[in-house]
Amino acid sequence: MDTQSHLTATIWKLVILSLIVMSLAAACGQQSESTTVAETTTTTIPDMEATEAVAPGFITGKVHGQAPPTYPMVIYAVETTTGAWASTETPHTDGEAPYTIQVQPGSYQVFACQQDKEYCSLGYSDDDWTLTTITVASGQTVADIVIRPPSQSECGATFGVPAAPDGKFSGVVGASEECRQSILGMPQGELRPLAAEECNALSGALMQNLGFSGTTQEVPFEDYLNQKTGTACQTLITFESQYADNLGSVESTSRAAIEALGWQEDPMYAGGGAGGMIYGYRKDAGLCLMVVSIGPVDMSLCATNEIFASCMERLSPEQKVYSVELKCAQDPTVESATLPKTEPTRIAFESGAISSQLTGKLAAGGLHQYVLNAAEGQEMTVKLISTSGAALPAESAILIIWGLDGTVLISDHAGATHWVGGLPLTQDYFIDVRSVGQQTVDYVLEVTIPPAKATTEAVSGMPRVIPPEFELYMQALLLSEVPPMLPPEFPVAENLPAIYPYIFTMATGEYELSLDYGEDCQGAGACHYGSMSGKQTTSTEPVGTSTIPFDITEARTVTLDNGITGYFSEAVCMANCSDATVYWIYNGYQYMIGLKGGTEAAVVELANAAILNFRP
Repeated sequence: MDTQSHLTATIWKLVILSLIVMSLAAACGQQSESTTVAETTTTTIPDMEATEAVAPGFITGKVHGQAPPTYPMVIYAVETTTGAWASTETPHTDGEAPYTIQVQPGSYQVFACQQDKEYCSLGYSDDDWTLTTITVASGQTVADIVIRPPSQSECGATFGVPAAPDGKFSGVVGASEECRQSILGMPQGELRPLAAEECNALSGALMQNLGFSGTTQEVPFEDYLNQKTGTACQTLITFESQYADNLGSVESTSRAAIEALGWQEDPMYAGGGAGGMIYGYRKDAGLCLMVVSIGPVDMSLCATNEIFASCMERLSPEQKVYSVELKCAQDPTVESATLPKTEPTRIAFESGAISSQLTGKLAAGGLHQYVLNAAEGQEMTVKLISTSGAALPAESAILIIWGLDGTVLISDHAGATHWVGGLPLTQDYFIDVRSVGQQTVDYVLEVTIPPAKATTEAVSGMPRVIPPEFELYMQALLLSEVPPMLPPEFPVAENLPAIYPYIFTMATGEYELSLDYGEDCQGAGACHYGSMSGKQTTSTEPVGTSTIPFDITEARTVTLDNGITGYFSEAVCMANCSDATVYWIYNGYQYMIGLKGGTEAAVVELANAAILNFRP
């Protein structure tokens, strides 16, 4: 080979070697573009047809759920034209979780999926109706992109979220265009939103009582009783069902917030069903309609033609969402002075008396409201009876009691006509008598508040250790003159609320309590833990309580501590479980302890704890 040919071959080898080195360098550079950013894992699908290197861009912001904490999320950015996408993961945080996604230049929609769920339910939307498209240029960082859940409306979720591009999560359908337009089209009419100051006060009180933030906006409004239309200020608060005990507690807490600001319920607007209730409130020329409801986060979670109650029973707490919507409007054509104003009837005791009786006649769907002032630590008994002195059926009227500070003592969800309990603060307490039947009700409201004093001399024994949750209720138990047998504590699983008593029966010679998870359960089955009772007896064999039957032929005897004979009855489990119970008789008194769906060992252990904690 001549010298020139050899030189030419050498040059070509150098050229080829240079190309190989450049390719390796480019590959390394491309690999470095998908490294971890801000401690999150990012995966980018690059444009393989690109003919020249393009500097990537970044999308940064925060993600949050309905309420703290923010659970681990997978965040996606999907290019709206090519379908190219990038993702990143965020860890569990107590507040909002920051994120950064590296993307190629383009137009993107950004949304998130909670890792322990099967669907995506959060997104970035600046109008709350559609996912907003973000344009990212080469080398640009688009910041402050907040990913959040959609608001809830009569159309359901205001915006939908697509399925994950990697197939790991399904999507959620948003409001239809027809329904969206029906909401956005502001009708002309007589009604206008309340003054901003009043709207803000209502919104703030509702958010504070519920403990969740919400959205406010102007929306169409219809007074369907008076055939008037217009616009109203709307407050909308949504949160997953795991953050509340039951629908009744959400209703009571919401209503207390409105009523504490001087709004009076108009029962003519009341209505509802399995999914929630609607309430109407009036104040001067203003009208507020409040809808408190529960439903699936996505209607596709319920099968076609599936009964709503069956679907809700099947879904997990994370798949259900509470919604509280308050719409308030005023009629400028109505003079406030011409509207009837109803003030609560204040209850006053005669000098030296410890009780008061008030009679009333309640129309179907009607409401009478009473108020009285009482001191912290006093024990109050409220009874709703017929004019003949017999018990008033709960199907005709019920009691609702709450404090001026918004503390609910008994909600309408309990459906009760009798309440006994200790008062947490010195303040005004409101007592509602509400009709729940279809006929006029004649009733007597009896309120008793004895002087706050020790009554241990009335009983022949006391617990050595009183569970902290029972301290406010001890006076009521002692007034029954039945020595209370209580375990020093009630074992509960981790992260569950403490056990609180809810009084079913409290009379001389007898008490019966529901044991509930948390103060707000108030006897509801979903948060029921167990039961307790005590009553005077001359029998040598137990008898059932007012709520739990007992059949000695189906019970088996067990030996309890101190040589006491007990009678154990198994729980019956179908759609829900009843209480497994142990009855025993000691020194002229019958006692019972039960655990919802409990085992014999667990119920006997709790009964023994109560026996050993008792000091004669």
